[in-house]
Amino acid sequence: MKTPILSIAFLIFYFPVFCQTRIDSNVSVDMPGKIQKMDTVTTNASFSSFYSNSKTESYAVMRMAVVSDGEEVNMLPEDSSGLSRIYSQIINGQIRGMERKRFLLLDTQKVKIKDYSAYKITYRTTDSPNESAETILLCLNGIVYVFTYSKVEDYIAQHNEEFQKSIKINSLAKQISQVEVGSRGAFSVP
Repeated sequence: MKTPILSIAFLIFYFPVFCQTRIDSNVSVDMPGKIQKMDTVTTNASFSSFYSNSKTESYAVMRMAVVSDGEEVNMLPEDSSGLSRIYSQIINGQIRGMERKRFLLLDTQKVKIKDYSAYKITYRTTDSPNESAETILLCLNGIVYVFTYSKVEDYIAQHNEEFQKSIKINSLAKQISQVEVGSRGAFSVP
């Protein structure tokens, strides 16, 4: 009788139950356990944090939007180079923030998440050369989303992969203003 109970306990510990968490009308993601949410609004920005922590690992999603006159302003960059500048600013801030938590940069790379340009940043801890955390940065409709999986005691690569693969994006979300200038100077809307 003890063997089935121990087997179930083992499965629950190593295979957490994930629940779909709606971040906003643009994005949702699967996160395990009890999800905690914290909202902060300043004169220039609004922040929503969603997180789930256990003894072994941590899942977090942050949503950041520009605020003007008390309302969110979803300004899109005009082109991909404007989007790249936004990502550069966010990446630098994200790396500094993770350093304060004792995570050091391993690698940064441009990736695609559901056909959208994003950046993946991997980290190690100060006491280990191995990957210990990973962040996905995604800009949609002028809003920045930061998805982070990190170790507390254990880094379980499969859990990180499941977390990232569970990101769902509204098909109407945009990254740039979608107006492009052709080689002849003509405007087109893809």
